[in-house]
Amino acid sequence: MLFRSGMSATDEAGLIRDKVEQGAADLLGSGSSMIPYILGLYGLSNEALIDDNPEVWNTRLMRSILALVSSISIREPTIIFIEDLHWADPASISLIRLIISEMRPPAMLVCAHRSYFSLVEEPGQGSTGGLIKAIQLHDLSASEAAEMTDLLFDRLPVPREFREFVTEEAEGNPFYIEEVVNSAVEAGDRKSTRLNSSHQIIS
Repeated sequence: MLFRSGMSATDEAGLIRDKVEQGAADLLGSGSSMIPYILGLYGLSNEALIDDNPEVWNTRLMRSILALVSSISIREPTIIFIEDLHWADPASISLIRLIISEMRPPAMLVCAHRSYFSLVEEPGQGSTGGLIKAIQLHDLSASEAAEMTDLLFDRLPVPREFREFVTEEAEGNPFYIEEVVNSAVEAGDRKSTRLNSSHQIIS
C-alpha cells in the first residue's frame, strides 16, 4: 500500500495507525474526512465510520483512494501497474474504472489481464471506453513455443517429446513455457525421452 515503506512487520497497531494517518494527511491534508477510510484498509477501526452503511462506506472508500492516487500523480508522474486483473472482485473493478475515468495526466494505469476480460464498460454503463488503449498479445504458436523452449536451453539438444510436452502444457503462454522448463531443469529431466500418462517427464 501507499505507506508500507514506512512500516515494519514488528510495528504495533498504534504505531501503524500513526504512520498511516501521517501518510494520508501528507497527501490529503490534515483532518481530511477521507483519512478514516484509508485507515480501514489496514483494519484500523474508526468510530466515525460506525454509522456508515456498506454502500456509503464503499463509495467513500473509493473516493478516498482516488484522492490519494490523484494527489500522488499531481506531485510527480505516476504509473500504476496491476497484474492478473481478470481475478479482481467487482468492487476493485469499479474502483479501477473510477480511477481511469477521473484521474488525469501525468498518470497512467497499466493493467494485464486475460483476453476474455475487458475493462471497457457496456454502452450506457460508463465512460471508460474512450480512455482505454488495449494491446492484444496473442498466444505463441506451436512452432514459436518450440523455438522458445530451444532458446531456454541455449539451443542444446532437446528431445522432441519434451518439446511437445512443453507446448501442450503451456498452451502458448510464454510465462508458462518458462515455468515448465524451469521445473523440468530443477528436476533434472532435460534428458528425458518419453512421457507417462500423467504428463510427467521420466527418463
